[in-house]
Amino acid sequence: MPRTCSFTRPGLSGRGEWTFDGETLLLTPDGSPAEAYPVRELSGVTADGYSVTMRAAGRELQLGKLGAEGSNLLAELRRAWLPARADALRLGGEWLAKPFSGTVTRLGEAPRPFSALLHATALLVAPEGADLDPLFLALVEGASLDESALTVTCRLWDGSAWVFSRLAGRTDEFARAVRSARSALASLAVEGISRWLPTLSVAQRTNLGSRWLPGR
Repeated sequence: MPRTCSFTRPGLSGRGEWTFDGETLLLTPDGSPAEAYPVRELSGVTADGYSVTMRAAGRELQLGKLGAEGSNLLAELRRAWLPARADALRLGGEWLAKPFSGTVTRLGEAPRPFSALLHATALLVAPEGADLDPLFLALVEGASLDESALTVTCRLWDGSAWVFSRLAGRTDEFARAVRSARSALASLAVEGISRWLPTLSVAQRTNLGSRWLPGR
């Protein structure tokens, strides 16, 4: 059932109707043809409490005056967007955990709300309003849990770090999921080292496997 809204995009603004089927948002401006916005083509979704803004192909579409449907639309878009966008960027895979959300802080940057999905080779992080930013597990030296601060710090081999916080009571789960995925990659590395460097000791293989993760 179409719902009414106001909208603003480059070259046009006014009133219209929208529908969302889980894959495509369809906007029909009053007196103009319908416009389709596939979720997989969006490079960011954000909201300010009164409107929802979507970015696609370098342009912004802002929907306002959504009433009670605004929060529902935002939740549906976010739920559908992460896996669809990952697939569009060829970053998809078998998801290893339920979606996570919280705050992420990187060196020299202010903390930003994020949502994320974890698969076998990467943590796909989507800072609010921005496109997916993959944290490839092969680049992660280790993930440490600070139980007092309720943070998880992923340290990269180059010395930088991503700090995740405000994980809605799932800090331990998040840390375990990242560590488990990284350990699985290390096991694959050890298998490869065992085939190609069979004369190394078990301790040497394990040590190298923890450092030579697939993709590094």
